[in-house]
Amino acid sequence: MKQWHYAVRGQPSDPFTASEIEEFYRSGKLNAGSLIWADGMQQWKPLGETEEFKHLCRPKLPPPLPPADQPEERNGAPDLMSESAVKLAGDNEQLRLSIERSLRVEPAGPWSRYFARQFDLSVITTVLFTATAIGLAYSNPLLFFKLNSIDSRGLFLIFLPAAHIANAVLISLFGNSMGKALFGIKAVPIQTATRFSFSENLGRELRVWTSGLAFGIPLICLATMIPAFNKVKVGQPTSYDEGRANVLAFSSSKARRGGAMLLSIAVLLAIMISNSIDQQAQREASRPSSWTNPETSIPAAIPANWQYEKVSGPNGETLYAFTNTKSGVVAMLGEEKLPNQSLYTYGAGLTKMLSSNISLGKWNASDIANVWVTSGAMNNGNHPAKIFIAQKGSTFWRVILLDQFTSGNKDIAEPDIVRALFSSAGVP
Repeated sequence: MKQWHYAVRGQPSDPFTASEIEEFYRSGKLNAGSLIWADGMQQWKPLGETEEFKHLCRPKLPPPLPPADQPEERNGAPDLMSESAVKLAGDNEQLRLSIERSLRVEPAGPWSRYFARQFDLSVITTVLFTATAIGLAYSNPLLFFKLNSIDSRGLFLIFLPAAHIANAVLISLFGNSMGKALFGIKAVPIQTATRFSFSENLGRELRVWTSGLAFGIPLICLATMIPAFNKVKVGQPTSYDEGRANVLAFSSSKARRGGAMLLSIAVLLAIMISNSIDQQAQREASRPSSWTNPETSIPAAIPANWQYEKVSGPNGETLYAFTNTKSGVVAMLGEEKLPNQSLYTYGAGLTKMLSSNISLGKWNASDIANVWVTSGAMNNGNHPAKIFIAQKGSTFWRVILLDQFTSGNKDIAEPDIVRALFSSAGVP
């Protein structure tokens, strides 16, 4: 005996016989628009459109009027009562059809599904990247630096499979994805009375990633997305859902759909603007630039790939830091005003002051006139360090080079940035 299921709150019901389905219809539990399915059907159909049950939904008109020579007992009612009954029956039928149309669960449209998926992937990939970046900044600065230098489109491809896995977890925990809940749509199984398990959600997400999005590869993904769009447009399942799931719309509100689309577009634009700002900063850092020393108002030509940032030193002093976007080496320019001091005594004092953080060797004359240099390593991590000092009147200038991503006895050779920073101080 054929077993039937009906849709209830986005999920298939337990199996029932045809007579039980008929009883549900007569009791008002189901109506002509209720989606039902049985083994052998390709798609869920409204009850009123199936061969087995469409007879239940035919309008029932009053019986024919009795002949004129057989007066009907009307309890004092006028003859027009029969015409009113016919009209009332017609009005009720229109009302019934209107209610059924409002309650009918239709397949979700292609644009709703596209924007819902775009919202999910945009939000989840952004959250995953932010969490990963914060974690790596503390646990593995070198990997964080390399990750941060990757183009945003490359990062999206890297984090895309993880985003699909995270989406499967969210659907399993909360019953739906963020984007689909926003649009009032949901993916439901067609061959089981229970909701998707985690393994089924994960399988569907990975099928979307592979056969639906072609791994997210630009242009190539259009070869899979366009056919899927056209299938959904005519009410057919996509290749990754065929025989497994239906994506149904549980809200017919155009205002909700329009608002959800605007929110999805706004989220995408915000992410694109943020990525554009980062890319612009990287492009600017990759070109030579001009920087003016705030202390002397002297401009300096900064070599390519050095990104500027003002920071505070260990004693609260202002340092002008430049980070090499290719190597990660940091160059910091600092100033101290110390009357009645020589370069020798300043170097000795600086060595002592930094000894808790950096172990330094002897001071020697550098390749730059009137500039001394010493090398060493940071006590924590054994990262190479190199310090240059110069004197101009009672003002002492220092440039500290730190290679934060390597360790051991390595010389830091960055003469161009050192000369540029000292030139901004009027040295030599």
